[in-house]
Amino acid sequence: MAQLKLDGLRQDIETMVPRVKAVIKQTRARIFHGNTRAEGKIFSIFEPSTEIIRKGKAGKPNEFGKMVKLQEAETRS
Repeated sequence: MAQLKLDGLRQDIETMVPRVKAVIKQTRARIFHGNTRAEGKIFSIFEPSTEIIRKGKAGKPNEFGKMVKLQEAETRS
């Protein structure tokens, strides 16, 4: 049982280390070089698929998450 817990923790670490390294790299690029457009930018280390959602309105803050488009169709038989 203890080995299973250790294996789970090892997997968590192996998942997080590359994400943290990517965030450190983008932070250095932004601070030292003013580069705000990093390729493959990570906005959340816990949810790497998170995106910036801009509503297109001046003064409206950016939101973070995943945009979902729902369409509904009514069919009649």
